[in-house]
Amino acid sequence: WNSYNLTRSYQAGGAATLGLNVFNDNGAVTQSGDYEIVGQVRNNGTQRAESVEVISTLYDANGTVVDCEESYIYTTDLNPGETSSFKVTFSQRASYENVAGYHLHIQGRPTAVPSATPAGVDILNNHATYMDGSALRVVGEVVNRTGSSIDSLRVTADVFNQGQLVDTELTRILNSVVAEGKVCFKVNFWPAPANWNSYNLTRSYQAGGAATLGLNVFND
Repeated sequence: WNSYNLTRSYQAGGAATLGLNVFNDNGAVTQSGDYEIVGQVRNNGTQRAESVEVISTLYDANGTVVDCEESYIYTTDLNPGETSSFKVTFSQRASYENVAGYHLHIQGRPTAVPSATPAGVDILNNHATYMDGSALRVVGEVVNRTGSSIDSLRVTADVFNQGQLVDTELTRILNSVVAEGKVCFKVNFWPAPANWNSYNLTRSYQAGGAATLGLNVFND
């Protein structure tokens, strides 16, 4: 081939402005040669935003597009006032050393009624430790005191350096449907962030899930 042509198609209208805002974001080339952007999204609007995704564009010093990629925020959906982290990874080029800047576009689908989640799900007994000197692991427990099972349980770990987000990772509990009681989790960062001094854990979940079955451990 020796040339190409681009066309675009679209329709008028679409989703209303949701009041989604990006903050605490930064991008850099990783040790493996990928380019990663981490940040947080807050819903400052009055509507629930579903299927929230971050569309990222990389530019060189001349303003030429280097690459583009998209990723959903970790909680996927945001009620008014809620915040979620995200990570966008670019890994399809030989080198990203010529990246001079990026642009983030946030979009989602508005829903009029916020989704209620029952209170009583808490993160307990967590700590961070280094694994073999090259990875950082955060382990802990989530306790469900809602009185019923919960579904789609996730734990997000955000790592900060003096308040600036430097990395974020998401884990799904081994069984995302969790009955009353405690279940453990772990979040791995590999490689470990070079400079960090604190971390924050958040959990997201939905009401419902499988009914409690009355399963009991004994003779252990």
